[in-house]
This record gives sequence, C-alpha cells and structure tokens, in this order.
Amino acid sequence: MGSVSFCGERRSFLAITIVFLILFGSRVAPAQSARTDYSASVGASPYDLSGTGTASVFGLAMDTQLAPFLLVESGIRFFSYKSQFSDRISYLLPEFSIKFLPLKKALTPYLAVGGGIAASVQGPGETNLALHTALGLRARLHAGVFLQTEARLRSIDPWTGSTLDLTFGIGRSF
Repeated sequence: MGSVSFCGERRSFLAITIVFLILFGSRVAPAQSARTDYSASVGASPYDLSGTGTASVFGLAMDTQLAPFLLVESGIRFFSYKSQFSDRISYLLPEFSIKFLPLKKALTPYLAVGGGIAASVQGPGETNLALHTALGLRARLHAGVFLQTEARLRSIDPWTGSTLDLTFGIGRSF
C-alpha cells in the first residue's frame, strides 16, 4: 500500500476528523448502561522504521464496554524518533481496537487487535495504514481506578515498518 500525502486544509480536516472520531467514535447508545474507561499511558517503543532504535510513546484511550468480555477502544498515540539520516520524524497514531477481557476481576489480562493510521506530523508528511495486536494486564484498584501495562506490536505501511510499544498507564472507569 502506497502512502498518501496531505497538505494544508486537507491535513487540518484530517486532524479534526480524527479528534472527533476518537472522542465520539466508540460511544454506545445512551439507553445502554455501558461502562467507559479513560486511560493515559507512557512508555518506550523499540522501532524498525527508517532506522532502528528506541523512542518514547505517549497515549490516550477510551474503552467502551460492548459485552461482559468485550471492549471497543478508540485511542491516539504520539511517537517521535530520529531516522537513520538524523531527521526527526513524528507520528500521531489514531487507532481502534477490539479488546477481549473478563471485566469483573481485580487482575485482568487482555488481548487486543485493531488498526488505524500513522499520520506524519513532522517529517515526510505521509499517512499510512497501521495494524496492531496487543497483550496487556489491568489491575483494578478502588473507586474505578486501574493501572495497566501493555505490549502493542504495530505494523506501519503493512509490513514495511514496525514498533513495539511497551507502556504503563493509569485509568478510571465511569
């Protein structure tokens, strides 16, 4: 799959659309009493893109319960690295995932699969398809607060480049 170049007004429209989808894309009908989780995470991400190395990754996510064992996640991550030519390249990674997990345990492992895009916000100005799978572990504390650790393997411009986000985060259920 080739890359698509966005500029000016198209890039602004894309950014607004992505933010809208992340904020409202996985909401369920108001008549349903679904639980919604919000979380923030930070970590390291070994990568094999235009060069190899390890860089920081930051993320925000919203999980909406679809069934007792199933969540839909909409999230965005920020990843920035130096290429093999020492150029700074930064990506926004808006993603949607399906998470499989039991919801009533204090310590809960989960599996997620999904996709999204890797939108270059600094560097070559490309937008590529991104696919991912993740393994994680949630520890529910009290009053709806939870801690979460995750390993998310991502293929960018499938199967040209990859990242492995190793993150730790905190969240709250509503």
